[in-house]
Amino acid sequence: MLKDIYYFRYGDIKQVDEEKTLKTDLSLIKLGEELHGPEDMMVIRRDQVFFGENLKNDSKVVKAIQADKRK
Repeated sequence: MLKDIYYFRYGDIKQVDEEKTLKTDLSLIKLGEELHGPEDMMVIRRDQVFFGENLKNDSKVVKAIQADKRK
């Protein structure tokens, strides 16, 4: 069982410069804040997990989650 879940949501793809470099808006979303109001909990079977990663404390994702929790 997972709790305190955050996930990425990709926004529109935009052309940034003349060299046709593309940029995607990226947001970090807390599960449960969506319109349909799901619980902040997810059950995943072990055999459905492909890999896991530990994040460094100075990771941009870790810092964004910590900032969100301070709100």
